[in-house]
Amino acid sequence: MKLFRIDYLEDDDDECYLTVGNDDDTKDSIEEREYNKRDDWNCLYYLHAREVKEVDGHRIIAEE
Repeated sequence: MKLFRIDYLEDDDDECYLTVGNDDDTKDSIEEREYNKRDDWNCLYYLHAREVKEVDGHRIIAEE
């Protein structure tokens, strides 16, 4: 499993959240999945995903 941080800007709301993906997921597949989760995007300026591998020098391990 992989941990991803999603950053997006919709209207004037700059938001971020964490989500989990499978080992074979990529930045692009997660961005597409998260974009398609909602059908009520109002004015989406961007939606970016990036894998989180460490925090403050500590490695992140995501397991089922």
